[in-house]
Amino acid sequence: MPRYLRTTGEKTPTIPSLSLRSPQKDKKNTNKPIPNPDLLNRLKGREYVFLVDDSLSMNPHWENVLEVFEALLYIVKTADPNGLDLHFTVSEDNCLNCKETTALIRMVRNRMRRSTIDMNIRLIALLQAYQKKLSKKKALFSATVRPMNLYILTDGVWEAETNVEDPIRSLVQTLNEKRMGRLQVGIQFIYFGDNQKALERLEHLDSRLGLDPYVWSRCICRSC
Repeated sequence: MPRYLRTTGEKTPTIPSLSLRSPQKDKKNTNKPIPNPDLLNRLKGREYVFLVDDSLSMNPHWENVLEVFEALLYIVKTADPNGLDLHFTVSEDNCLNCKETTALIRMVRNRMRRSTIDMNIRLIALLQAYQKKLSKKKALFSATVRPMNLYILTDGVWEAETNVEDPIRSLVQTLNEKRMGRLQVGIQFIYFGDNQKALERLEHLDSRLGLDPYVWSRCICRSC
């Protein structure tokens, strides 16, 4: 289920069907549609959640983080009618059901990076909250739980005891019990930096958890 997109020092990595330069060029024309309407149609009807690593080690990558985040917002801003959710790994600040992308960008731009992180804490909270939504859907006419895309922007430099496998496996177990389709949840780790150990950790999450029935997308993007 988890996928990662890698960006390094360059500031122009390609996101599917969209260069990061596109949103920069179109800032003055906010009504201009994204270049690939078929892509947008496939994105509609999902819940979009962003988890941004604001630990101290992210300082060297922050401009890149902002550009990637802005490009992703440009793609999905109209796909979620209820607005987008933004969380940070260290800061308790968040923005739920936010429809103002400029406010989201401002929050990321002004975020002060500090401390180290245990990725488990925030990831467990987000995934458990979604699992509760799935568990509450029992009545025949209860509201449908929308599929979720979770984008995690990180350099993969986490505390030694961090183990994100368990919350992911727990989510998969819930999906299996509820007989949910493989498109119900997508998790993408968007990688910044050039730390080999961190990259190996994300590659392990990407392909070695044995969760292939729940893998719904592959998005590996390297800077030009």
